[in-house]
Amino acid sequence: MYRVSVKESAIESNDAVAEFVDERGDVIEFQSRNDAEAQAERLSLVGDQVRIQTVAPQDPADVDGYLIHFPKRNTTAPKDSDRVGFTFDVGANQYGELGEALVYGSYGLSPGIKYYFYNELDTIQKDTHRVWRIQNPYLPEEIESAISWSPDCLINVSSRRDGKIVDQYFCEIKTGNASFERNQARDMRAVARTHGVLKIRVVIDRLPDEYTIRITEMTPE
Repeated sequence: MYRVSVKESAIESNDAVAEFVDERGDVIEFQSRNDAEAQAERLSLVGDQVRIQTVAPQDPADVDGYLIHFPKRNTTAPKDSDRVGFTFDVGANQYGELGEALVYGSYGLSPGIKYYFYNELDTIQKDTHRVWRIQNPYLPEEIESAISWSPDCLINVSSRRDGKIVDQYFCEIKTGNASFERNQARDMRAVARTHGVLKIRVVIDRLPDEYTIRITEMTPE
């Protein structure tokens, strides 16, 4: 069971939320977080966007999450700011890229991912195996035609002795509270019948709400 408390800001900004609260009350029980997020998406279709926010560890409320107002963000044009430069809200794609950068980058796989493979998987040993990733991989042809999921990366496990690939893991990476879509979960389970599949969630405390870019053009002396 996943209990959600509806914030007043969500009620005031979205008439569909107000009607939903009239029917169900301001503390609502869902079967799971995924069900709660799916409901938030449906309510957002007919009013201002709302989303599920996880309750902070120190929050004494007897709920698992809040339904909050999530106003449109200024991601393509600067917003008013006292800072020098151009200030933008952080968009969902940028949150996603931030999470992916903490999983892998030009430096290779992050220490956290390597730790998981070398310490949590009994069949993989650091002295005999190497783990490395392929960004934006293609699924095998016999699988790709039947699903719509596009993995974020593929992590290969190869033998240090001869370089032969001994295992493969297709990965989906989410940052913060971003949800795994129902179709994604279904397709990932289908791929897992024949290949390794990893759901990776990057939890970052205090994700940035905005950022400022300062640009200075150099002039010749």
